[in-house]
Amino acid sequence: MSISINEKDFNRLLIQTDDEKVSKRITFTKWLYSLILAAGIVAVLPVTILIIAAQEKIVSGFTTGVVKK
Repeated sequence: MSISINEKDFNRLLIQTDDEKVSKRITFTKWLYSLILAAGIVAVLPVTILIIAAQEKIVSGFTTGVVKK
């Protein structure tokens, strides 16, 4: 029992496999960019909250320094 496959069918199989790989790469790339975006947002939020919460002390520190001079 032997299986024969012609060149056209073989090439179609190769192309189909490459398309699947490209599809997986695109999906992974989209996922990776989403992860990078989420990480950036998570990294910026605590700093923003800290600055808003400490704004009065920051401004009073600047004005105190100016008044002393």
